[in-house]
Amino acid sequence: MPSVTSLSQQLFRNVGPLTTTFTAPASCATQSAVALAPVDQPAIAAWLDGCGIRSVGDCLPNGQTVDNVYASDLATYSANDFLYYSPGVICPASWTTVGVAVKDDKGSVSVTGIYEPAAQVTATPGATSLVTPAQNPPPNIFVEGLDLGETAIACCPESFAPDGFGACFSNVPVTRYTATTGCQRSPFSDIYTFAPATFIWNGTTVTATVFTVTSADGNGFSSSTTTFQSKDLTAYTGLWQYPMVTLVHKSNDPTPTAAGTSATTKSSAATRSNYFIGIGPFF
Repeated sequence: MPSVTSLSQQLFRNVGPLTTTFTAPASCATQSAVALAPVDQPAIAAWLDGCGIRSVGDCLPNGQTVDNVYASDLATYSANDFLYYSPGVICPASWTTVGVAVKDDKGSVSVTGIYEPAAQVTATPGATSLVTPAQNPPPNIFVEGLDLGETAIACCPESFAPDGFGACFSNVPVTRYTATTGCQRSPFSDIYTFAPATFIWNGTTVTATVFTVTSADGNGFSSSTTTFQSKDLTAYTGLWQYPMVTLVHKSNDPTPTAAGTSATTKSSAATRSNYFIGIGPFF
């Protein structure tokens, strides 16, 4: 696992090994919580169907540990935790590989999928403008923190796409959102600012004004709610989200032979320009 525990305000937390195929209970295949995402930013949860903390439970390996981390983060906003499994060599059953990053013994990195951002990053199909990320994407930071000789594998459920910021998403008809109200979470303004930062993105050095946490002991999030009328929903699409599973291993770790290690990679054209709208784990 990476010897570095934090970079660029991103904490790396090992939530345990994953060296055999994890199979979630059948009930996990049916998502019950649906968010609302703007039709032009379909990967972003703008409104949730409730303000409570979601639980992954048995649907992810070491789910209780994952739940504890997310609950702590939402309570204090003390850190941005990037969770990974190490040694991790195999995606969960019915999940697929959406990115691979390999750092060789000399520090050279080869990447595919989410670790290789496209030159043209757009919010909607057909758009052609280049978008600079509003923050250094967490998967990008994580690759920087890999030790020599380590490989990172990003996994998403089949039929889900990666959002580029550590989650997997799938859009569903807006009619699946059955709540009449919506909740929006935002960090309190006294714990963040926007500041210039320089980082490597898409193989080039980028200088941008990025979301920056200014307090190590923040007061958490505020929540606001609204009531929807049916006409309001035309601006949204339904959204399912799931935490991405990130695996880390070295060449001498066990090599998996079971199913669930598809080499297929997927990428998403969605951007996350309004980073802290609806921030926090939603799945």
